[in-house]
Amino acid sequence: MTNSLPGVVVLNYLFDNGVTPYFSYSESFEPSSQVGKDGNIFAPSKGKQYEVGVKYVPEDRPIVVTGAVYNLTKTNNLMADPEGSFFSVEGGEIRARGVEIEAKAALSASVNVVGSYTYTDAEYTTDTTYKGNTPAQVPKHMASLWADYTFFDGPLSGLTLGTGGRYTGSSYGDPANSFKVGSYTVVDALVRYDLARVGMAGSNVALHVNNLFDREYVASCFNTYGCFWGAENVRSLQPQPSASNFSFGARISVPVSQVGCYAGIHESFRYHFCTA
Repeated sequence: MTNSLPGVVVLNYLFDNGVTPYFSYSESFEPSSQVGKDGNIFAPSKGKQYEVGVKYVPEDRPIVVTGAVYNLTKTNNLMADPEGSFFSVEGGEIRARGVEIEAKAALSASVNVVGSYTYTDAEYTTDTTYKGNTPAQVPKHMASLWADYTFFDGPLSGLTLGTGGRYTGSSYGDPANSFKVGSYTVVDALVRYDLARVGMAGSNVALHVNNLFDREYVASCFNTYGCFWGAENVRSLQPQPSASNFSFGARISVPVSQVGCYAGIHESFRYHFCTA
């Protein structure tokens, strides 16, 4: 038996004008705890990724801009059984190529803005009857925008208000690409207070609200019998360190397990159930 460990190689160079080009190569090794219909544990998933990008941080402006292109391959990916059982099956190799762009800027001492966009072109490449198809639950387009404002004077001094939107494009609902799940956009919000104003320097308390308008939507499907509802309105109040970074860009990963709430349409009826 051969043991494999993931590895990462990164090369970069910082120019005097604030431009930093880089190249990275990484390998992943993900053992599986799931078993197939035959009762055997699935083989580990292995991945390789090449990425080329550039980061720009000008000396005279509070701006950070990054852009990257990448090529990722993963083997032994699990997917829903096309025969309709609740077991997963190995789906062969997936190749994903994409572009990521992110920009962060402090427009003033009070106003911060973060925006990101991700484009992903993914497909099955070998060892599967779905060669050339796009994996389920992988949107081609994702984007986000966030802004916050901090008060430094007056009775609201120490208060930060923030809001932003997250867009997820349409995705295929099964490996056969027989139907699509529509795109959706949700809005989040934040209220944060710096406790240094009450003698607790270095700490703050924040109220995060995800899906502010409680929009109902189907986030993704893995076949015609099972889909995931999007997260409902969620509020969380928590203390945290005073420094906060907001970044919503996300590299696509292929789901391994199907745990959560499901919704679906079968012939003339709809259903919805959850698993622990």
